[in-house]
Amino acid sequence: MFNTIFEPPFFPVTAEAVREFAALAALMQAEVRRPEVAQQESIVLYLKLFLLKAIRIRTAQPALGTEENPSGREPWLLQQLQEAINTHYRHLHTAGEYADLLRVPARSLTRLVKSHYQKTLSQLITERIIMEAKRELYLTSQSVKAIAFALGFGDEHYFSRFFKKNTAVSPQFFRESVGFAKAEES
Repeated sequence: MFNTIFEPPFFPVTAEAVREFAALAALMQAEVRRPEVAQQESIVLYLKLFLLKAIRIRTAQPALGTEENPSGREPWLLQQLQEAINTHYRHLHTAGEYADLLRVPARSLTRLVKSHYQKTLSQLITERIIMEAKRELYLTSQSVKAIAFALGFGDEHYFSRFFKKNTAVSPQFFRESVGFAKAEES
């Protein structure tokens, strides 16, 4: 949601923010109970407001974890890993490939990742691929097959199974649910 797979997907909120989130949730619930014209569009707008509020709160806060590490810096190897994942996620899909790229033993790298992020290296790689897939599905009119190939999948059906396993919906359903070619419309 915050365009990073390297930070926890949660953050503290104030009591006032909780009230605002609850009010928006109540508006969405009320809209669900009233089947009227443009009901779905209204719910999507409330959801976008909810997410916008969350993004504003999160971006106003310092990076999580800086209390333990006053410099706010991660170990050098993890910084290199982040850069490597963000650069090579389209072609490198396994933990071993990143360990080889960084010239470190795979076990050491996976242990460091697990202790720092509370996720496996494979989860980080998968999250980065899924984040890009969602962005492409939302912002472009490229076919699912083209997106699959651009993300390093030789088979669009394998990509569709991979996407569904990690998001619980098919790429086509995701595209139909969240919009289509938003970047191309403007």
